[in-house]
Amino acid sequence: MRLDVRALEVLEALQQAQDFLANALLAGFEEVLIVHGKGKGILRQALREWLKKHPKVIAFEDAPYNLGGSGAQIVKL
Repeated sequence: MRLDVRALEVLEALQQAQDFLANALLAGFEEVLIVHGKGKGILRQALREWLKKHPKVIAFEDAPYNLGGSGAQIVKL
């Protein structure tokens, strides 16, 4: 599963990420991709801080280059 939040405001991106992770968990996914883009790093920072606090997130890391590199996060659930 993949979510693209590029060009969204931080609050909207976090709300979409919340809904996305809830659906991914219900569907039984163990790993998902969230694309936030590179830009100024505002979405990246906000998303990473949010993921650190999410009770169902086991780990997250920058995606491989072919999936977006530092402009995306691989999230393990």
